[in-house]
Amino acid sequence: MAIAFDGENLLITVTTIGSYNVRTDIYSDWKVYTKIGNNAKYPMAFGENFGGNPYFGETVSRYYPFRNDSGWRIKMPEASGEVTFVGNLFPNDEAIDTFLPPDGAFTVLIRQNVSPQSITVTGAVAASAVADAVWDEATSGHVAAGSFGKLVQDILKFIKALL
Repeated sequence: MAIAFDGENLLITVTTIGSYNVRTDIYSDWKVYTKIGNNAKYPMAFGENFGGNPYFGETVSRYYPFRNDSGWRIKMPEASGEVTFVGNLFPNDEAIDTFLPPDGAFTVLIRQNVSPQSITVTGAVAASAVADAVWDEATSGHVAAGSFGKLVQDILKFIKALL
C-alpha cells in the first residue's frame, strides 16, 4: 500500500484499496516527505499531534489533526473497494471535505477506525469523604450573603423563632 504526496496541489493520494495506519502510513510518511528537497515550503498537512502519553498506568490515544483548512485533501484511489484509516485522523475544519473521490467511475467506501480509549482520573479522596467533610463543616464561618451557609443559618434562625 502506498500514499503519494503532492505539495503543489495539496493532495495526499491513497494509491491502492486497503487499510492505512494514520500514524505510520500517512503522518510519518508526510514528515519524511517534508524533509525531501524543498517540500517543506508547502503548507503543513498536519497540525501538532497530541496524546500518546502515559498517565496513571494508561496511555492517552494519539490524535492527528489534518489541515484541510489550509487546503489539503486526501484523494481516494482509482479503484473500487474499501479504504480504512486506522487511527484518530480528524479535520481541522469539519465544514470542509477531507476526502476527495477518485477520478473515474469507481466507488470507494471510506472507513475510519478511531480509538475509543480515554482516561478518567479518579482522585485519591472518595466522594463519601468529601460529602462527610462538607456536612461536618461549621456554618459559623459561612456568612456571606448569597452563600448556602448564610441560607442555612437564616433558615435555622427562622425555625428557632417558631419553636
